[in-house]
Amino acid sequence: MSASLSASESIQIEGFEASIKSKKLWFVGDDQLLLRRLNLFHTEILGRGKFICVQADVHAHVPKAYFKFPWDAFFRIKDSQDLRLVLTYITNATKPITVVWIGEEMPPVVFTKIADATVFALGSRQYIPKEPWDALFFSADLLPHSVEEMLTTRLGTGKIKHANIRSILAELRTAKASLVWSKIDDVDKHGYLYWIDTMEGQAPEEPWNPTETAQFLRELADRICSAK
Repeated sequence: MSASLSASESIQIEGFEASIKSKKLWFVGDDQLLLRRLNLFHTEILGRGKFICVQADVHAHVPKAYFKFPWDAFFRIKDSQDLRLVLTYITNATKPITVVWIGEEMPPVVFTKIADATVFALGSRQYIPKEPWDALFFSADLLPHSVEEMLTTRLGTGKIKHANIRSILAELRTAKASLVWSKIDDVDKHGYLYWIDTMEGQAPEEPWNPTETAQFLRELADRICSAK
C-alpha cells in the first residue's frame, strides 16, 4: 500500500506513524482493532512496564480474545471503591503503564490523574467521546454520518465538508484500511486524518490441540458435577 491515499481530488491522507506512548486513544466500536494495535504496541516497547485491563462497568462486554493477552492486572469496576483501587494501582505501579479501558468513558478526574499512562479505550459506535483524546480509531465499517458526528467537534464543520468522509471511507475499505483522526505531533489544534492497516497486529491463530480440549471438557464436567 502506498504511503498516502487520495480519496478525492482535494483530500490526501497519510499513514499513521506517530508514537502513541503516554497518549490517550479512543477506539470506536471495534474491539479487535484495539487488540491488534495493543499487540503492536506491546511488541514495540518489548512488553516493558505494566499492562492492565479495566472493565469500566459490569455491563461492558470483554471479548474472549482479550483474556489471552498477558495482563499484569484485571479490574472490574462495580462502585467508587473499585475505581479508587484502580487509580491507586495505576499511580503506584511500575512505569510505563498501559491501560485498556472498556465501557463507559472515564470521568474527567480519572482522565487527568492517569496523564502519564498510555490508554486504549473501547467505546460504542453511537457514543461521541467528550474528553480530549489524542486519537480516534474508527471501525472500518462505520457509517459516514457516524464518523462525521464524532469528528465535527474536532476538525470543525468546514473541514468536515471539505474532507468528503464518504469517499475516504469507501477507498479505505477497498484498501483494507481504517480511518484515524489524530492530533499527536500536529501543530494544528484540530488534528488530521490518517489511515492504518486494519489487520496489522493480528495474532496468529493457535492450532487446535485435542489434548488441551479434552482436558478442558473434563474440568468443565467436574465443575458441573460439583455444583449439583
